[in-house]
Amino acid sequence: MKDKPITIAVVDSGVNVPHPHLPGVKGGISFDTEGREQEDFTDLLGHGTAVTSAIYEKAPHALIFAVKVFDEQLVTSVPTLVRALDWASGH
Repeated sequence: MKDKPITIAVVDSGVNVPHPHLPGVKGGISFDTEGREQEDFTDLLGHGTAVTSAIYEKAPHALIFAVKVFDEQLVTSVPTLVRALDWASGH
């Protein structure tokens, strides 16, 4: 397992990719509350960035993808979560 990098999808509030503690983020996607795909997965809340940083600290060789499902009010929906998990399983 150490020879093969693992892929991790962080389903949360997005990620602040320029953050200096997150060089392992390979990309991401965002879904609005209707489950529609959006390109901007920037974390405006900070939670997803903090979670991703903790994961990267323990798994620095992992391929990490951000999957933003929460809006600024921490609201999401079942269709959004289903789309996010479907997307994550394909990466």
